[in-house]
Amino acid sequence: EVHEVMMKVMAETKKAYGNTYPLAGRDGVHPAPNGHLCMAYAFLKAMGLDGNLATFSVTWPKQVQASTGHTASMTADGVVAIESTRYPFCFTGAENDPNGMVSVLPFLPFNADLNRFILVVKDLPSPRASVTWGKTTRDFSREQLAAGINLAAEFLDNPFSEPFARVLESVSSKEEKEHHLIKGFMHNLLSVDLLGDDPEAKAAVEVVRQHILKRLDQAQGTVQAVVVPVKHTLTIVPKS
Repeated sequence: EVHEVMMKVMAETKKAYGNTYPLAGRDGVHPAPNGHLCMAYAFLKAMGLDGNLATFSVTWPKQVQASTGHTASMTADGVVAIESTRYPFCFTGAENDPNGMVSVLPFLPFNADLNRFILVVKDLPSPRASVTWGKTTRDFSREQLAAGINLAAEFLDNPFSEPFARVLESVSSKEEKEHHLIKGFMHNLLSVDLLGDDPEAKAAVEVVRQHILKRLDQAQGTVQAVVVPVKHTLTIVPKS
């Protein structure tokens, strides 16, 4: 059910950003990335994905456990070195930019439901601590860290931003090939009735079809090859 999600987010974003803010595209039909994220949310929820992408559990000062898809070790007090084969979803755009995804995040529970990249810190010796992930540092209370913070939501610019952008670019390239090969070529090729019962022509069509499928498989393999392990570091510093 995509319509309900789109209508709800549309009403809230227009209230926040003004009636000219487009969620369903300028023509009301073809959304930009802001509307695409709403559509993706509806489909991923319908597929039953739980959104548990990572949990890093730190027991101060020297113990850490990581969930499946990640390896982690403490290299110093409060410094966690991690290698991840599972990515969080990363977002583009400015706060009220309809051509990015960030503008809809306050009105869509994408991170809470589908994009949980959690850091838990137990036995912190101070009321607060700063957490540095990539180029960004943010402060959290001992209670927040003990309950767990969602790194994907708190650090929109993070060590996965560039690798994720490369994946998106590769997916976009794959989809462009699919568009031309399937919609623009194979669909028309296989719907031609003028060949009749000519076995030689049908065999030629099948050869072309197999070549198209091979190109699509190659494009899929290219995307998968771009998803490489990411090494990153979390630094937790107690603050009085």
